[in-house]
Amino acid sequence: MTSVYRLIGDANAGFKTRHEGSDVRSQIEKVLAKTDDMVAIDFSGVAVMTPSFADECFGKLAQELGIDEFKKRIRLRGADETIRVLMNFVLSERLSTRDS
Repeated sequence: MTSVYRLIGDANAGFKTRHEGSDVRSQIEKVLAKTDDMVAIDFSGVAVMTPSFADECFGKLAQELGIDEFKKRIRLRGADETIRVLMNFVLSERLSTRDS
């Protein structure tokens, strides 16, 4: 069974700061702790996401879980192409920094 975590915020403001990223990461970690199943992160309606937010939220989450566990437990749902490219960049940068 898949749990869904919906990113909800001001559609115009988007998700911009590291502080917001940290808050959302904490919420996702709570969902992950309650289940061994996959968690789908629903990006529907998210128009703006900065690299800072994405790194603080998803980069650090991938670093904490490890990339294999991250890929096993986290799915992106409703993300547009811009957000997908940003996520790929942030994850590769965060995980390559860890290996350096």
